[in-house]
Amino acid sequence: MVVQRLQHFDPVREPHLRAVWTWMCLLSAAGVGALTVCVACLVVFYLRAHLGWTMLSNQAAIVAMRLLAGFYEARVRAAVGKINNDQHKVIIIIIILFAQ
Repeated sequence: MVVQRLQHFDPVREPHLRAVWTWMCLLSAAGVGALTVCVACLVVFYLRAHLGWTMLSNQAAIVAMRLLAGFYEARVRAAVGKINNDQHKVIIIIIILFAQ
């Protein structure tokens, strides 16, 4: 039962992973939005100006996505650190219990 719970967890209901789930959804939505903005800028700049302006819009999208990806990575690292810390505490408790 415990092994099955560890293997099949719900990231929305787990308190440590809820932030990771939220940031993953935000990053996915931002990626779709950035792609849409880049394609729209390409069409508008092709029709109204020259295509040199698309580099500016693409670079802005890349910077925004890298920033959000950094926030997401920080959340994932915090969750992994918390899980590792909890596992370490469990191992120490088991060793103490069996040493008695």
